[in-house]
Amino acid sequence: MEITRLFDLLQWRKELHPERPVFRYKEDGVWKDHYIDEYIEKSNLISYALMHLGVQKGENIGLISAGRPEWNYVDFGVQQTGAVLLPIYPTISEEDYQYILTDAKVRLLVVETPALYKKISNIREKLPHLETSAP
Repeated sequence: MEITRLFDLLQWRKELHPERPVFRYKEDGVWKDHYIDEYIEKSNLISYALMHLGVQKGENIGLISAGRPEWNYVDFGVQQTGAVLLPIYPTISEEDYQYILTDAKVRLLVVETPALYKKISNIREKLPHLETSAP
């Protein structure tokens, strides 16, 4: 298989070792395995949702999240649409969010937690390009 785009690695990985976990993630003190079929399915579902929302090639999509398997699903899902993922630290100030999201003209934003959603909601009226955010 020829790999020409980063997200081509998903199919390559599936062909190489479909039975092995892609990620091991500790949740509530218990290790959970994430497999390639789940990775592909969730990445594709994110791509479909973004295309349904009219995402265009080169458009910036924001993601405010700590490191976790879902971060990768969003990253590959965004890449598959031709858009650009703009990862943002979950620990910065509302003022920093306002500056980054406005400067990058982020129209769509994915946030990890209700607390982060609230931070964005507090400055929502100051984000002229933002249409949608999803906790």
